Amino acid sequence: MAKKIWDNEKELAKVVVDHLRNEGWTVYPEIYDIDIVAKKDDPSCHNGIKLIGIECKIHFNLKVLGQAYRKKRHVDEVFVAVSDGNHDDEHFGRRVASKFGIGAYFVRKRVHHPWKSFDGQVHGGKNEYTVSKTLDAVFSPRDKDDIETLLEPQAENFAEAGQAGGKHWSAFQQTASKIREYVQANPGKTLKEVVAAVPHHYANPSSARSALSKLIGSVIDGIERKDGKLYPTSAGES
Repeated sequence: MAKKIWDNEKELAKVVVDHLRNEGWTVYPEIYDIDIVAKKDDPSCHNGIKLIGIECKIHFNLKVLGQAYRKKRHVDEVFVAVSDGNHDDEHFGRRVASKFGIGAYFVRKRVHHPWKSFDGQVHGGKNEYTVSKTLDAVFSPRDKDDIETLLEPQAENFAEAGQAGGKHWSAFQQTASKIREYVQANPGKTLKEVVAAVPHHYANPSSARSALSKLIGSVIDGIERKDGKLYPTSAGES
């Protein structure tokens, strides 16, 4: 059964991330509460970028299909990625996915246990993975740009896909990253000066300063306040 083959959903999701990157996609794990977001240049899509979203689960069930369905408006195509070991769920899952335009990737894991030869050397032990797209998604142009604005290089390796309740790249993380970069390049600025210079997700500069003043040095690491001005910490400079 799939539960005994896979350690967790994070293992399955990593296989999908690696597969997509090998296929030429730029991949962003854990964006906007989606396990995997990937993009490719495509002049036929909005802003010349095609976005797909993938929700990962070991089992092909209504839970993962519901998660994928709720993300459809944020991407151009949405998929589920599931283990191909759940044959009891496969037929039903494919019918539901097809009805709602959701594509499917099936992920197979072959476990190769290590073994010893007569001379005592250990051989094998490396698992083998394959990913197959078994159902195409229906292309439906996204009607929101909230994800596209978050797709920055820092987001590509910020989090691991498939982690339940783990860290994810968000508008706040994007703001924090920009502030950290600005302070490292321009030490000795006041918070007011930094907020005025850095794009942020807050409603206005006043709310940004109010919120950030409580977070700098704790939630937002790598910078600190000295005599009313912001500087990189030693950790931020390393």
